[in-house]
Amino acid sequence: PIRHLLEDCLAHFDHRVTTATDGKQGIELFRAAKLRNDPFEVVITDLGMPKMDWHQLARAIKTESPLTPIIMMTGWGTMIKEDGITMPEVDAIFGKPPQIQQLSELLLKVAASTKRSN
Repeated sequence: PIRHLLEDCLAHFDHRVTTATDGKQGIELFRAAKLRNDPFEVVITDLGMPKMDWHQLARAIKTESPLTPIIMMTGWGTMIKEDGITMPEVDAIFGKPPQIQQLSELLLKVAASTKRSN
C-alpha cells in the first residue's frame, strides 16, 4: 500500500514512477529500462527490503550506471545522519514518513545535478 501511495502522490507531481516489490525486482526493472534506452533518472530504495538489501541494490546500480542518483528512504534517516554512517552509493537520505512535496523537490534536484554532470 505504501508503494502505491507514493506512486500516486509522485505522479501527481508529474513524475513517471515504476515500483518494485523487492530489491531483486527493482534491479530487474532498472536493467530492463536501461535496455529499452529509457533509463531511470533516479532510484529510490528503502533500507530494509526482501530478496536483496539496499546495499546490494545500490552497489549494482552504481556499478552499471555510476551517475544514476540513489535516494535512500528510511525511518532511521536522522539516526544515520547523527551517527555519521557513510553510504557512498547513496546520493541522499530521505526520512519516513515522506513529505511528498519535499520528496518531489529532492527528485528534481538530484536529477538536475546528474544532467549537469553529463
